[in-house]
Amino acid sequence: MHCFDIVFPYKRVKLRERINKRWLSKGLIASSKRMQTLINLKRTFTLTREALIYIEKYQRIYKRVLKEAKKTDNDRFVIESVDRTKAMWQLINSEIGKAPENDQKLELRIGNNIISNPTEVTEK
Repeated sequence: MHCFDIVFPYKRVKLRERINKRWLSKGLIASSKRMQTLINLKRTFTLTREALIYIEKYQRIYKRVLKEAKKTDNDRFVIESVDRTKAMWQLINSEIGKAPENDQKLELRIGNNIISNPTEVTEK
């Protein structure tokens, strides 16, 4: 068992939080994997001119389909929302990476008393 542990040591893997992307379909995931394979082939091997033209054409089609999928999902999000202006600004802020403000209640417990008034919490 000791030799096995030496040859195959434990590897810690940090899982990243996945953001729900409704526009990402199974077909787009498969196309993404295919794109990565083609890009790796392009980097590692010297390919023929026809193969390079195929890869470039595949990249253009993939980018166009990806943009269209995002646009369709964003349109659907805005149309289904009650407040369209607010939905539009939510989309804009999510695209530029601006996080929404956190509106959690602030409470301070001193002994048996719970203070939730923000001005009183800052004074204590």
